[in-house]
Amino acid sequence: EEESRWRKTLLFFILMLQFAGAGRRDLTLYSTVRAGDDVTLSCENVADGHRNCNTTNWLYSRSRRSAVVTLVEHGKIKHGRSDRLSVSANCSLVLKKVSAEDVGKYTCKQLRSGRHSGPDGLVYLSTVNLTEHEEQHRLTLRCSVSEYERCRHRVKWLRMGISLDKQNQDIKESSTSSSAAVTFKSSHYVNPSSLNSFKCEVKANDKVQLFTFSSRPSGEKLKTSPNIKPETNTGVTEKGCE
Repeated sequence: EEESRWRKTLLFFILMLQFAGAGRRDLTLYSTVRAGDDVTLSCENVADGHRNCNTTNWLYSRSRRSAVVTLVEHGKIKHGRSDRLSVSANCSLVLKKVSAEDVGKYTCKQLRSGRHSGPDGLVYLSTVNLTEHEEQHRLTLRCSVSEYERCRHRVKWLRMGISLDKQNQDIKESSTSSSAAVTFKSSHYVNPSSLNSFKCEVKANDKVQLFTFSSRPSGEKLKTSPNIKPETNTGVTEKGCE
């Protein structure tokens, strides 16, 4: 009888732990998007009963060593350039035409009784940049990831869904921890649309994303905020990424 009671008690605690885990929200998110796209950063700790997100502050930092910038205060855009920033109805932060300058850690804080309260919601934003360069009748496609934490992403090129190291020798690939380039004769791909067969595979933890190569319009330029400058994170060397 005592053994039966012990088993019931153990089962009860296991069920309680499972229930608590199911109700717990992950407050740390990772977002990787192509440069030039729009992105919505979710605030996972938004307070119930807020009015127009008046309890929400959004903070930004480019790296662990850089200064923290307040982007949103009491639900209102505070940053000097508000043309690319907005706050949605559920207090998410919306960024238009993101660039490498937007990469970093975004912190969503909640105010209660005028003070920050509860755990912060974190979003780490990375951007994928796809470029092309032609020299001496050879075309190079490059895929690189700008990230807050070095060595988090792994990058490689695929052609028609197959890794390039399994294809012919006319296509050569070189790569580092968060960048990969593929080079081939321009004459092999006279039609620009044929370049769509190349996809950049970006891996981070268990998440895999594919970005199809496509040229941006030649006259298109990305708007960036002059107050947030790119900063090279030298905390981890390339050797440490192996």
